[in-house]
This record gives sequence, structure tokens and C-alpha cells, in this order.
Amino acid sequence: MALIYTYKEKTSLTGTELFVGTDMDQYKKPNASIKLSSMREYIADTSFEGASPFIPVFDADTTKLSNSIIQQNTNNPVDGISIGGAIDAVTNITATGDVTAVNGVYSNNMSITGNITAGGGTSVVNGARGAAFGNNNQVAGDDAIAAGHGNHSLGHDSASFGHGSSAAGHGSISAGWYASAGNEGTAIYTSSGTGSTFTVEQLVGTATTGMYVYPFNITERRLITNVVDNGDGTYDITIDGGGVQYYEDARVFFESASPARGDQNGTVAIGHNAVSLGFASVAIGRDAQANGTNVVALGGSNTQVQVGNDLTVADALTVNGAATFNGNSFAEITSGTWTPALGTNPGGSIVYTYTTQTGNWYAVGDMVIAQFQIQGFASGVSGSSIVTISMPHDPAFDEPGGTIYDAGTGFSVKPIGFGRSFSTSDAGASILGVNGEILTAADINFSQTFNLLGQLIYKK
Repeated sequence: MALIYTYKEKTSLTGTELFVGTDMDQYKKPNASIKLSSMREYIADTSFEGASPFIPVFDADTTKLSNSIIQQNTNNPVDGISIGGAIDAVTNITATGDVTAVNGVYSNNMSITGNITAGGGTSVVNGARGAAFGNNNQVAGDDAIAAGHGNHSLGHDSASFGHGSSAAGHGSISAGWYASAGNEGTAIYTSSGTGSTFTVEQLVGTATTGMYVYPFNITERRLITNVVDNGDGTYDITIDGGGVQYYEDARVFFESASPARGDQNGTVAIGHNAVSLGFASVAIGRDAQANGTNVVALGGSNTQVQVGNDLTVADALTVNGAATFNGNSFAEITSGTWTPALGTNPGGSIVYTYTTQTGNWYAVGDMVIAQFQIQGFASGVSGSSIVTISMPHDPAFDEPGGTIYDAGTGFSVKPIGFGRSFSTSDAGASILGVNGEILTAADINFSQTFNLLGQLIYKK
């Protein structure tokens, strides 16, 4: 028999080629011809149990290749692959294209024990088990997440979303446009440029030497070396380590050297320039600021807050501005005290000595109700002087109303009322007699004490 390498080589196989083999099923096991295509079919039948489009994997006994949880999509490589089970990664997963997880036919859960960084540009994840999605995001806290553009998640278990937002408190959440939750300090740039000194305004919280600047570009964290209060609501801040790029009306954040903090628990800021710096405080809406402990702020001074259903207030409701209901304005309700005093107009020689001067007033809008008591003794004589009483607010008109009663015996008439007011410093409402005449000093019995009780009602 000739040596095999002496035969002519056939470089293109068709499947019809014959190989010499042994027929183990026949007596004396004679030689037999085996076709190449038969060998292929035998190997496929005995070693492969999978079906297209699944990528095969050896089964438990490692003798056959069967379907895996990974399948090749129809239009591969454009569509990529799909995974029908969980992905457990003990090291990093790097994807240069899109990563899509669908809880359905093609995929289920994705389990990653390390950090996750996805998206274009530059993102930094320093905290344990952190995740950053998007561009130019920073995650410093443990178990924290940042998604969007230029966000900072500095507190443990914190989350920041949107554009240029920061969540620095433990378990804090910021979402929106330059929202700040739990930062030690934050302010707004007054101009755009690049440099190691810049000016900010609308400072909330603290910005002092030794703290760090966290600007929009996450790689430009810098130490603050000097802060100058300009006295007009602006501050010049100088930093070390090279200049940073700053943008007019963008928000900058100020933190201590170790930003992965565990304080300011549960602060929440949602909206455009919403700021929440107090413990467990919440700021929602444009320019909302919640800076105290357990404070909820809804919107800023130019924000409308709408409630679609009933509003229940468990404690006191304070309205600092105007309030409306169905298009009708609610008048502001205020109250206070004043010290009522008697006078004369024009000035005379009457001297009042008081033992009691108490007054309380309430105002609903511009309507005033004032209650008072005056006790004392009058001396001196000025028969033509008009007796007056002071008022807690300047009246809008010359005709205040109300009643007054002399509980003593010093006045000759009772009950009595009020007439026109005077603009001089010692004047107020003139006291009227029971028949409408203006009460003068001549009507007073100076040998008796007086005890006046009454109320004024007028428009301020």
C-alpha cells in the first residue's frame, strides 16, 4: 500500500469524498468506504442538540452541545445577541454600543457586583456599587447613581438626575435643571469664562476657604483658597490647582474634602434651580428653597402651585402673600397690639395720668378692628380742646366708627362714639357725645377718674 503523502492532495471538498474505515458491524470487521458527508451527519446527530439561532453550549455531561440562553438575532451583527437569563459579572462589563435589558422573552435580570458606567463622554464612579449613566457624571457615594449630564451624586445612597444637579445628603434625591439636595453650599455663576477666580450670587448654605468647588465639569474639582463677600449679594471665589470653566446662570456646589457624606438625610430637590439643604427637607418647583429642618417648599416667588383636589392642612396655614379662591382674593389677616392714649386737638393744658393702657387690633385686608381700655386721671383745663384717642394705623378716611363706654364717672356722657380723625402726631379719632356733638375738655369732670373701654372700626 502506498504511503498517504504520496497520493495527490484534493484541496476542495464536496462531501462525496471517501475515507477508508472499518465496518465494526460485520464479521471479521472488513474495510469499508466512508463518505465525508456521512461523517458530517453522524457528528451533527450525536454531538449537537441545539437549534438556530441559539448559540450552543455543552450540556451537563459535556458530551453534547445544546441551546444556551444566548441567541443570535436575525439581522446579526446589526442587532447583536439576546440573553434569556441573568448576567452575573464579577468584574467590569464594557460596552461600546447600546445595552438593552428587557424583562420578557429575550432577557431578564442583569446582576453586576461592581460599578456601572454607561454612556459617552467622561463619567467617574468612585463609590462602591455606584452607577453613572450619560455624560460627565460623578458618583462619590456608596450605592449611589447619577444619570443625565453633569450630575453629582456625592452622598451615600443618593441619586441625581437631569442636568447639572447634585445630591449630597445621605439618601438624597435631586432631579431637574441644576437642582441641589443636601449640599453644604451652592450658588449661581454671574458670568461665563475660564479662570481660577470667578463670581457667584444667590449663595445658599456655606462657601468658605478649605472647602471644594464642584463645578459642572466633574474633572475640575478644586480647593477654595479665598472667598470675598462683595457686600452686594455676590462673592468672589479663588481656587487652587488651575482654572475651571464656568457658565453664566449655571449652578456650582461647595463641599468639604470628603463629599461621600452620611448626613442631611433624605433631602429632596426637584425642578429648575430647586434647592433643599435642610435635614429631611423637600423643595419642589422652580426656584423652590427648603433650608430648614423638615421643611417642604413648593415653588419660588414666581411659581404657581395648583392643587387638583382637596387640600388638607394638619396644622397652621401661613400665607405670606395674596391668596385667591375661584378667582376671588383672600384678604391678608394680621393682628397686633398698641398703646392707646388720649389727646387734645388743638393742643391744650390737659394732662392725662394713666394706670392702664391696653390695646389689641385685628386687620382683615385694610379693615381694622381695634379694642382698647384706658384708665387714669385727667388734670388741667382747656375747655375748647377736642378730646381724641390714638389709633393703631393711620385711617384712609376721616370717619372712623365704633363705640366707647365710660365705666367710670369722669365723662359726662355715655355711651359715646367717634368722629373725624386728625393727621397731627397727637391726634386720632375725636370722641363724640351721645347726640353727635364733639366731646371737648369742658365736658370732662376732672375731679373723677376715667375708665374707657371700646373699639374702633375703620379702613387703614
